[in-house]
Amino acid sequence: MDKFEKHLIKNGELKYLNSRERDEGVRMCFNKYEISTDKKNFLNFSTNSSQSYTDFAYINIKKQLEENKDITAIFFTGFLFLIGGLKAIHELKLKIPDDISIISFDDFPELHMYPIAISTVSQPIKTMGKKAIDFLSKRITGETGSPFQKIYKCKLLIRDSVKTI
Repeated sequence: MDKFEKHLIKNGELKYLNSRERDEGVRMCFNKYEISTDKKNFLNFSTNSSQSYTDFAYINIKKQLEENKDITAIFFTGFLFLIGGLKAIHELKLKIPDDISIISFDDFPELHMYPIAISTVSQPIKTMGKKAIDFLSKRITGETGSPFQKIYKCKLLIRDSVKTI
């Protein structure tokens, strides 16, 4: 988290679109830098069955950006949130990184299609997938018992989507 903290938090008024799995780590980071974790800074994910993650992000990020002109940075905790957020940012004619800085969790190849190279927090997806398949295979055949939690090291890929101030 230290590279992420230094790169985005110190370069903007951070707002955060959260997912349950990544919430705790980001809240700890905000607390470390004495940034409020109230509802103004955290957009909690809650959707109904007819609304996709992308639509939720688009609607709510657009609303947040229209109502809070002081937002200068957003950390998206997933690719689908990012896609909706990018649509909102584009429609509001905000320029990345000049008007708003963004970082997203998950480094999908499709991000390279966007005109501005998006900074991301990358995780070892292939390694994680192989480990999950191995565990499930062993679980199905009865070779292993209880589920486990494995924490993998992430890497911040600094690109062009965060403005230095």
